[in-house]
Amino acid sequence: MTWVPEWRITVGDDIYTTVTAASYSIGRLNIDAQCTAGYSRIEIINVDNSPFTINITDRLQMELKDSGGTYITVFTGEVSDFSIGVKSPDEFGYITTGTILGIGSLSKVAKAYYNTALPEELDGEQIAAILGEALNGTWAEVTPTLTWATYPPTVTWADAESYYGTIDTGLYTMIAVAAANLKSSNLVDLIANSALGTVYETAQGKINYDDADHRSNYVAANGSKEFSGLYATPSTIRSQLQIAKIRNAEIVKYGTGYASTYEETDANSIATYGLFQYKYDSNVKNLSDVTDIVTRDLALRATPQNQFGAITYRLDNSALPDALRDELISVFFGEPVVVTNLPENMFDGYFDGFIENITISSTPSYVDLTLYLSPLDFSLVAPTWETVVPNNVIWSDVNATLTWTKAIGALT
Repeated sequence: MTWVPEWRITVGDDIYTTVTAASYSIGRLNIDAQCTAGYSRIEIINVDNSPFTINITDRLQMELKDSGGTYITVFTGEVSDFSIGVKSPDEFGYITTGTILGIGSLSKVAKAYYNTALPEELDGEQIAAILGEALNGTWAEVTPTLTWATYPPTVTWADAESYYGTIDTGLYTMIAVAAANLKSSNLVDLIANSALGTVYETAQGKINYDDADHRSNYVAANGSKEFSGLYATPSTIRSQLQIAKIRNAEIVKYGTGYASTYEETDANSIATYGLFQYKYDSNVKNLSDVTDIVTRDLALRATPQNQFGAITYRLDNSALPDALRDELISVFFGEPVVVTNLPENMFDGYFDGFIENITISSTPSYVDLTLYLSPLDFSLVAPTWETVVPNNVIWSDVNATLTWTKAIGALT
């Protein structure tokens, strides 16, 4: 049976299925930056000129039906723009379309300011305080036309107007931050970048924080999802080797008031490629942590590595197996994936990495899903024993030849 896209768009408490075009994107295109707010664009057709009841700030949910007939949530946000246009006239009048632009929940952090002091804590604890204030709504902040009767009867207030998701505790002690009127998104990004963590929005509209060893623990516990490159659009598969990715000297200002400096260089890389110096401020407090972070970064970047650009799958491809299509529809930011059956001169035919961005573009004639991936090594760090998953692993369960300094990725 041929799969065709069936969208279900919920705006407030109204549901639309007459979708002629839909697109969305969440995540990031650069692993060195934090995620920005996702966005979506939806066009729905209206054949009887009935009134649209869509308002800006209305909650927006996009669902796509998989091969088994189940609707999968792929994007949740709020309406940022809405317009009505004329599709074409007919003998009885006009056919109109409504175009919805949606924006993801990270936009709420970008609009908030944090003016409370942050004590010296782990990175996740500081981020939890900032996000908690920015994302847990009060009734006064809700769209004025919304009533409690709009919500399903099982929804609690904590779920109804909270975009606060799962926040890891963190691995690194951060410096205290004095009270100041700081933009919440800038402060969160600074802390997350310093601690090698990631702030992102889920398909359900929640904002999560994954600390530095979250991905290591996840892939150790769950493994990677496997996608065959044979079903991808060939012209979209690309590897990239970039001079801009080289770092062979780093200068870090860290500690209270950024008063301390740590420097490290890779002489062999400098002799081969020339000097590529990177200087930045870090909110990490302790020298030992800064040293570990910089040493790891230089080991990854002193010699340029091939990066995976992007890969696109056409979901309405009749040759695409249903199981693969369903897995593609359900992918999420940070998910570990293996792409097999690549050309032998690209990653030796096999790429192991993490999903950094998910983009769908859908019209009546095609449905393209594009994944942007980062190499596995760029996200794996030596896990902290207290955060190893599952938490019942003991040292005698681990490979007897494995040293702790090399315990990156899977411990078992």
